[in-house]
Amino acid sequence: MSKSKPTYQELERRCKDAEAELATTLDNMSDAFVALDENWMVTHFNNTASRYLECKAEDVLGKSLFESFPALKGSIFETKFSQVMNSGLPTDFETYIDVSPYRNWYRVRVRPQNKGIGIYFVVTTERKQAQEALRESREQLRTIFETSPAGIFLVNEEGCITLANKKMSELFGRATEDLIGLPYVELIHPSERSTGFQKMQALMAAKED
Repeated sequence: MSKSKPTYQELERRCKDAEAELATTLDNMSDAFVALDENWMVTHFNNTASRYLECKAEDVLGKSLFESFPALKGSIFETKFSQVMNSGLPTDFETYIDVSPYRNWYRVRVRPQNKGIGIYFVVTTERKQAQEALRESREQLRTIFETSPAGIFLVNEEGCITLANKKMSELFGRATEDLIGLPYVELIHPSERSTGFQKMQALMAAKED
């Protein structure tokens, strides 16, 4: 026995249920989400977007994006959003907004959606700050390494030099690049190579433990 076709009212109800479910999913996303129609009007503004941008959804829904956020006018955001709006091709980018209260780094994904676009973004300021702190730390270590009054070199598991500082170059009268790849035992006096090799093996074993 064949099932009867759903009525128009039933199909309409299903569509509304699906739309409500989608809206709930978008509102509970960890990423901020903003949807724009072909006229740049905001059609969806989820909870995370409200938190990041410090405004309520009801204050921006139905309004032009640039009316609510004039700082975006003429910025990389307008450029990227326009590209996706016109081409229908997705794009990703990361940028900084230097306007309060939006002053942060943002990673942004823009996707075509119906005749408009969907914008997904997260604040990446903490990650950027961590990367910069790591870069500065590495730079400081490199400066200490290069300006140390003691000769310093690093070796790999095969006992070959992978890095040597300026003082090492001066001590052995050889260019730094000539030291790279050289077995370190060649820098030890022949009478002391056996002892030196044993000490290095012990250091390598301690490192593995």
